[in-house]
Amino acid sequence: MGNKLRLTATIFGVGFLAAGIASYLPMFVHGGNLLGLFAVDNMHSIVYIITGVIGLWTVYRSAANIGLYVKVVGIVYAILAIAGLLHVGPAFINSVNAADHLMFLVVGLIGLYMGFGQRNKG
Repeated sequence: MGNKLRLTATIFGVGFLAAGIASYLPMFVHGGNLLGLFAVDNMHSIVYIITGVIGLWTVYRSAANIGLYVKVVGIVYAILAIAGLLHVGPAFINSVNAADHLMFLVVGLIGLYMGFGQRNKG
């Protein structure tokens, strides 16, 4: 289980950090969308960078907290997905699009499954 959590946290960390950085590079942003799909703005980019840095820091400096990181990412992104799909929540939820909501849902479900669902499996 530890290796699966470590891999999940590493993928989350690298993915969010890369998305956050790429959203500031014009070659990756088309019409205000990262890769032409995901709506981005400064707040989202900063949140992605922070989420990625925390994930990588956890993997390399605080291994005991990898499970907590994966669980928190799962919970937060599942809540964001639900709030976005229901059009409720903070104003920034409204500045995302369907691709963002789908990404939030996928990340949330993976985080919840890996963080909570893998507990008793070897």
